[in-house]
Amino acid sequence: ALGLPTPRYLHFPVAIDPQGEKLSKRHGAPALERANAPEAIARALAFLGQSAVLPDSAPAMLAEAARGWDLARIPRVPTLGA
Repeated sequence: ALGLPTPRYLHFPVAIDPQGEKLSKRHGAPALERANAPEAIARALAFLGQSAVLPDSAPAMLAEAARGWDLARIPRVPTLGA
């Protein structure tokens, strides 16, 4: 109706615990520590099938991840969170 192309949709996998519950604050998942941000980002990228290099800062890591992002590498099933 707006004359725009149809958007493409993408579903990301859900991180679950060993009991099959989604990792979330609602289910008691612990907060991430800011000091551990690069390691947490690296684990999240690995969870999403992306490669992660550990630069000196979280912003640098995210910028590098954006440059190499590959939708085809994202798992299509729920995966146990680390």
